[in-house]
Amino acid sequence: MNIKDNKININAELELVCFNKEELKNLLVRQRIKFVTKLRNLIVEKQDEIAACITKDTRKPVTESLMQEVTAALGMLKYFESNFPTWLNRRKFRYLRPGFWTKQNTIIMEPLGVIAVIGPSNFPFSLPVMQSVFAFLCGNFVVLKPSEKAKKTNELLKSLFEDAGILPLYLIIIEGNSDVAKKVIESPIINKIIFTGNYENGKQVAELAGKFFKPAILELGGSGPALVCKNSDLELTAKSIAWSAFYSRANSCVGTKQIFIENEVAEKFRILFKREIEKIKSGNPFDKQTGVADLQNSIEIIDMQIEKAIEEINKLPYGLSASVWLKDLSKAKKIAEKIEAGIIWINDASAGIPGFPWGGVKQSGWGRMFSREAVYELTSTKIISAEKQCFTSGKIWRFPYNELKYRLTHEANRFVFGRRNLKSFIGFLKAVLLSFVRK
Repeated sequence: MNIKDNKININAELELVCFNKEELKNLLVRQRIKFVTKLRNLIVEKQDEIAACITKDTRKPVTESLMQEVTAALGMLKYFESNFPTWLNRRKFRYLRPGFWTKQNTIIMEPLGVIAVIGPSNFPFSLPVMQSVFAFLCGNFVVLKPSEKAKKTNELLKSLFEDAGILPLYLIIIEGNSDVAKKVIESPIINKIIFTGNYENGKQVAELAGKFFKPAILELGGSGPALVCKNSDLELTAKSIAWSAFYSRANSCVGTKQIFIENEVAEKFRILFKREIEKIKSGNPFDKQTGVADLQNSIEIIDMQIEKAIEEINKLPYGLSASVWLKDLSKAKKIAEKIEAGIIWINDASAGIPGFPWGGVKQSGWGRMFSREAVYELTSTKIISAEKQCFTSGKIWRFPYNELKYRLTHEANRFVFGRRNLKSFIGFLKAVLLSFVRK
């Protein structure tokens, strides 16, 4: 990026974007996938180096960097490669009603153009990779502004995208602080923003995007409340929630930060939970046996009955994820349906799966990523409705209007959209015959 007199100037980069985004339109999905496959293979080859860089930047345990960032990115890329060919297929349909049945309708999903991806500091590798690749496979040029706190990881990101052939043809990386992010968002070539971060920063992004009438996908974190019921495997629950609470240095957007427990088992759970925390090995993040670099995080544990706990969870300002712990799956599913959150796990927590429409509600942001449903977030839907000219004459809705057209429409509505019986059919048939006689 060019910086002159401490003022941000990204015009040179944007000129490159304007040229290459047109080239990208002509790149077939299967051609885009080849680039992604190459990127995935490069990540596999350099996974140890990537994990080490992530740990240098974040101080997360190196084993966790490998599992929660490198493996997560690899799994998501593989999933994209297998599914994108069908996700972007044109869809045809007909509407079998008078006046419409001859029309051939086709739904097409076209790229939005240029997507800005503003990456977080807590997951500096996996999220920028997955978000950028998702946008690229949808046919968009990507302007990636990674976290300025992850310099080592950013160098590797640039190298990997470049070696895969994606950078600079279809993606550029612009490094810098919040001023750079602001410049990127304000740029007239940016069509949509993907931002991951905290609520306050996300609110600023939303305000800035709104000022320039641009849509945004915002993932702004959450409190990951866990609802522990008395009929649950308490030992397994304590072990699982301890991991969810402390992995990623207790800084995961879907990590558990609050635990609601049924009164009857609260005391027993507290003992088990404390025991599990004491088992976690803390120390040097480059030691492959280290679980956390430190244990400074505190978890709020609240005793109450289930229905009251559901109310309290739904009062929380965030709604990204939650978990329900109960042996009875049928009952657990009913509880999960009452909770206001984008992702709800039953007898597990913080487990991201490719295919999830990833995102939340309330102050956790808006929009979805990483699934078939999310394709609509990064494409523009176009409908083409065509029919042969020989079928276009005689459309009843055209001028001139008259009493006969009114009656025919009235009787057609009764027969087609109302209760179909002999009376409505006879009325419709009379109106049709009368229209032919009048002609």
